[in-house]
Order: sequence, then C-alpha cells, then structure tokens
Amino acid sequence: MRTNEKLNEKLLDIYSEPSDIPPPLTIFECRLLELIRRGYNFEAGKTNADPFLRRMNEEGYVEIVEKVVFKKNVVGVPEPYRGLFYQLTEKGLKALETTYRILREKIHLGESNWKDLTK
Repeated sequence: MRTNEKLNEKLLDIYSEPSDIPPPLTIFECRLLELIRRGYNFEAGKTNADPFLRRMNEEGYVEIVEKVVFKKNVVGVPEPYRGLFYQLTEKGLKALETTYRILREKIHLGESNWKDLTK
C-alpha cells in the first residue's frame, strides 16, 4: 500500500483541496498513472529505458510490459541495461486506456485528456 500513499502524495501537487484526492487506487492503477505522469510515449512498439517499466516487468506484469533486447549497444544507457529495453505491449496500451477512464472518474477529470495528468 506504500505505492498508493506515495501516489496520493503526488496527487496533492495536482489537487489543492484534500476533498479532491481520489479514493485509494489499486497498485495497477498506480503503476499506470505513474507512467502517465512520467510522460511515457504510448505509441505501441515505442521502446523506453525507463527503470519503472523494468520494475513493472519484474513484478510480473509481463503481459503489460515486455522485455526487448537489442544486439547493438545504445549510447547513453548505463550498464547492465545496454541493449535491454522495456515497452508496453498492445494489451498494456489497452489496459492503460481502460485504466485511464477509471482514473478519470475517480479523479473527476471530466472530459480532460490523459496528457493533462503530465502537466
């Protein structure tokens, strides 16, 4: 539940009144909202070296985040992650869209776009 507490603390930055804080979120919702807040590029197949995606994969969300290994080392990626990336799968993208709709209701964003959460 620590993840929920940390996320709700982050949401305090967005919402001024304590009554605006959404009900407790599931761990999965927290993970996806964190990806949104990090400004993740949600194009299918877009790779990302973000350690947060690696953690999701290692936590067992393998149908949501897949491991991608490149034969070529990529400049700027520290060892031991050179050539190793993670990306959202098609199922992960759909899960994100569904979860965002749920989050939007919980957070009362009305007709706002998910990109608004990254501001």
